[in-house]
Amino acid sequence: SAEDFDLSKLPDALITKIWVYDDETGEEITVSTSVASLKAELKEQVEEHFDQSVGAEWEYTGCSDWQFPDLHEEVPAGGRSGYPGLVDEGKTVGLKLWLDPDQAKLSHQLGCARLFLLRFPDLKKYLLKNPPMEIDTRMMLPLFGETGVGNEEYCLLAAVGTLGLTMPRTEAEFVAAAEKGRGVFHDCAAKLGKWLDQSVNYYTNISAFIEENRNCDSLGESVEDIEQEISWLLRKNFLCEAGWNRISDYPRYFRAIEERIQRIDSQPLARDLDKMDRIAPFVEEWQELLQENADSIPVRDLGYAIEELRVSLFAPGVPTGIKISEKRLSSMLDSFAS
Repeated sequence: SAEDFDLSKLPDALITKIWVYDDETGEEITVSTSVASLKAELKEQVEEHFDQSVGAEWEYTGCSDWQFPDLHEEVPAGGRSGYPGLVDEGKTVGLKLWLDPDQAKLSHQLGCARLFLLRFPDLKKYLLKNPPMEIDTRMMLPLFGETGVGNEEYCLLAAVGTLGLTMPRTEAEFVAAAEKGRGVFHDCAAKLGKWLDQSVNYYTNISAFIEENRNCDSLGESVEDIEQEISWLLRKNFLCEAGWNRISDYPRYFRAIEERIQRIDSQPLARDLDKMDRIAPFVEEWQELLQENADSIPVRDLGYAIEELRVSLFAPGVPTGIKISEKRLSSMLDSFAS
């Protein structure tokens, strides 16, 4: 198997090198022994060339209602596949042809959600005046995470939940989904508010433990590990990146961290450190993938798989969202690398 070979010990002459040339000038652009690093290095150039040569005819911007053609999930584009998706521009909505189907899907969700909010501004106005969440949560949200959670993000994700899993791809589908969603928007906002209430309550207790034990010699490694875990969960734009389905798992993730802390207080610390040692190789391999594929949604999903393993190991009293084990996670990482 591949694990039986240590490629790092091969002499340079036996390692396959990949050269990339400019097909117009013939000049060498770059060379590498890693396909993954080449993809990461050339990602911006490839996307820029694609946008200029093929994507321009799909570009729309500044729309406040559905002013787009019917959108197939996949279309031929210059000898390859392109993926049309709406783009949230803040106060308006655009359209772009994407190279990555996962990025297209996420962008389309947020674009459709923005169109919904533009179609029913009174719904958004009422929600902002009467957010269905605890007062403590409202006060905490601007400080919750790397950049906080803003009102726009909250409304946008509530609208994503309102429109459902299958986003409209024609004007008729959008109008039907919007009219149907009009009656459930506040219910979805209340669900989101409840998930945030629970997450913030757990986070408050966890933060108190971290501050109390940050400089504790015996607990330092565990505290640092928990901080790193939370830092990724609450990274910049985490709310919309996590999406409607994933954000519903956040109370469970934070509940698991709280249970871990309780176990640290009541059990030998060596147990916690042993579990850290078991999960560390997975985190390290995933972080290397994340550095090379920062915008990759499948790599991001691996991060949530690791989170499920954390739940399984550190908080067995909390259910996992998926079937997970060290063996299964190792296979997931191997399959992505291959």
